[in-house]
Amino acid sequence: MNRTLVEKVRCMLSNAGLGRIFWAETIDYVCHLVNCLPSAAIGKKTPKEMWLGYPSRDYMHMKVFGCPAYYHVKIDKLEPREKKAIFIGFRRGVKGYKLYDQLERKIIISRDVTFDETSLLKPRDSEQVESSKPITTTDQKKEFDVTPFIPPAPHTPDEVYDGTVDEVADTDEVPDTDDQEVEEVESESQVQDSIARRRTRRQNVPKPAWLRDHIAFALSASEAEIPCHFKEAVESPEAHFWRDAMDEEMTSLKKNAT
Repeated sequence: MNRTLVEKVRCMLSNAGLGRIFWAETIDYVCHLVNCLPSAAIGKKTPKEMWLGYPSRDYMHMKVFGCPAYYHVKIDKLEPREKKAIFIGFRRGVKGYKLYDQLERKIIISRDVTFDETSLLKPRDSEQVESSKPITTTDQKKEFDVTPFIPPAPHTPDEVYDGTVDEVADTDEVPDTDDQEVEEVESESQVQDSIARRRTRRQNVPKPAWLRDHIAFALSASEAEIPCHFKEAVESPEAHFWRDAMDEEMTSLKKNAT
């Protein structure tokens, strides 16, 4: 019930466009609605009817929460006869409607009130936010010095390693160059070679001990055969376990008389 009340309060505040400052008035009105509306849990009766002992289903006093309300005032002949407020419920022990005057920022209790319950059903115009300053975009172009790429010369490894290589990178064939070009890119090829040697290789990380236990248990569980009837159970190597389980089950059935 607590969650139901909170959900109703959230919806009513959102529909009325009110803030959290009115949560107390909203929860009071929600409780009033719940007490006056029939419920299937109590045989289509209202909680108020169950409490008082006689039918009480007068819904004429109920209004849309947060709707505009115009209450009658008697001030001066030339002053407006009505002032605008919003409906926020009832006050216990007092006949009249509980209103909130947004201009005077005070709560009014009045019996002579005209409600505009259809105003909250009208579609609200979406606010259009326009910027006073035009949005300008500037394209900033930066110039970079581009050095032509010279492919490295093929490098002959000094040592030959035996073993299996996990990954083999495809290398493009490099056309033959003059001796002068080889001398110019010699330093660059050394840098490329040092970078290639620093590449990390995949390492075979051993599996943790707890994972081996799980794998062994899964394999043993898959190999175990569950007997389909009594004869297979008593003739299996685990017959004593099955007999203990049968005795325990029969004892439980006799104890519970099932």
